[in-house]
Amino acid sequence: YGCLITSLANVCKYFGKEETPYTINDKLIKLGGFTNGGMYVHGSISKIYSDIVETVVTTPKALTDGQMNEIKSALDKALPVMVQVDYNPKTVIPDSHYSLLVDYDASNENNFTVADTIGGRLHSLKDYLAWFKPSARSTIEQYFIYSGPAPVVQPQPEVKPTEPVTPPVQPSQPDKEGSLLVP
Repeated sequence: YGCLITSLANVCKYFGKEETPYTINDKLIKLGGFTNGGMYVHGSISKIYSDIVETVVTTPKALTDGQMNEIKSALDKALPVMVQVDYNPKTVIPDSHYSLLVDYDASNENNFTVADTIGGRLHSLKDYLAWFKPSARSTIEQYFIYSGPAPVVQPQPEVKPTEPVTPPVQPSQPDKEGSLLVP
């Protein structure tokens, strides 16, 4: 569905590369960055951009303390972290989905902020937790940490508060029977 490609395009943009999901997909296809089954070949982004290093950790079991700390440490250093999660953990069959982690709550290890390609919104990783995979440790199936050139920070336009607009009050006018009409 493009969640991995969109996340990779976001990583590239973060490091100043002019990529979209379409352009990075085309480059990966030409490079052979997908297996015959269409799965991403780890490290392919580094073959396209030698200054972006991709480190992947596959986690067939629950994440360890060291792995949780590695993810948090990367986020503390403002490095992109892409995760593969089961987006529907209410079912036994895994439903793989890729998103970028952008922040975390130090007081709740399940509360990572996800920049999600489904719906294009920020929300908590807790939205993907359920009885079968009740924690971030069990729902994150693999993670990718990206390092590269200094991130490109886009200047944000200054937003000035505006005065609330109050619609003008229109005088009441009588209808044909002489009752007042209120707009």
